[in-house]
Amino acid sequence: DNKVKMDKLIAELQMEKSQIQKLTDRQLRAELEAQKAEHKYTVQLNKLNEKEIAQAKLIEENNNALNRGKKLNSFVKKYDIKGKNKDLLEEIKKYLAVERTKELNIVKANKLKQDALRKKNKKAKVRPKQHLIKIGSVVRLIQGKENGEVLEIEGDFATVAFGVFKTKVKLNQLKFMR
Repeated sequence: DNKVKMDKLIAELQMEKSQIQKLTDRQLRAELEAQKAEHKYTVQLNKLNEKEIAQAKLIEENNNALNRGKKLNSFVKKYDIKGKNKDLLEEIKKYLAVERTKELNIVKANKLKQDALRKKNKKAKVRPKQHLIKIGSVVRLIQGKENGEVLEIEGDFATVAFGVFKTKVKLNQLKFMR
């Protein structure tokens, strides 16, 4: 009697275990599909953002070209073939000066951005293994070929002996050897 109850209970537990395993498998597949869909969405969103930026830039360039064309058309309409066009020439010079200034400001802004990026990238470059430099370490100048030994470290500077020659060098100019 007890054996029959025990067998029945074991069979029920195995069925529950099987159902739980099926549910777990479904959940894992659903999570995996959700992750794939999320990744696909992120990639598509990035592409759309890039296209939007490129399109906005193109629209701006087209609007600028259209405005320049309108201004040129107004100059053509104001031009008097037989008369003096002193006022028109002054207006054209002013317009050209303003446009040239805008162009130069854009060039300056781009140069400043590039300089800032270069400085940021230069600061971001961390010399590998530089944190390992300590008294007794064998180092090399980044732009040199001879190895030297660190004798002393004071703040950002290290006293290094290259043979019989001792010198103080900034730590960021040293490369850790061993």
